[in-house]
Amino acid sequence: HIQAVAPASVGRLKYLYEAQARFADTLEAWRSGDIEKVGQNFRADGIGLRDDYVISGPELETMCEIARSVPGVLGERMLGGGDKGASGALIWAGAFDDLKSTVESTYPLCHPAFSNEFAIHSCRTVDGITSAPLLAHPGKQ
Repeated sequence: HIQAVAPASVGRLKYLYEAQARFADTLEAWRSGDIEKVGQNFRADGIGLRDDYVISGPELETMCEIARSVPGVLGERMLGGGDKGASGALIWAGAFDDLKSTVESTYPLCHPAFSNEFAIHSCRTVDGITSAPLLAHPGKQ
């Protein structure tokens, strides 16, 4: 019954179907420590968002293309916001400096209008949630 679906929706439905399978595959890869597979799925999901769900934008995709060119980047994709969102990359820790310098030197050449409107941040994964002691509010007991 695919003919009954509006043409623009076909790609989005394809993305949703494939994203569910990628999620299960990514979860299994994460549990087994296959970080390379996690990165491949991260990248594939971003490509699906771009090509099938038809969201993203040239500025975000430029960030992804730049990241894709850096050794040690396992996967990259747009994150939230579509045309004015963010891009993210799953990388080996040792690749951060190369990724940062490559983005800083390349992105402004590709999008001069945004040459001062991007930021690069890093974070690391941790083993879930841990408990921490509650801190008293300053001035209250």
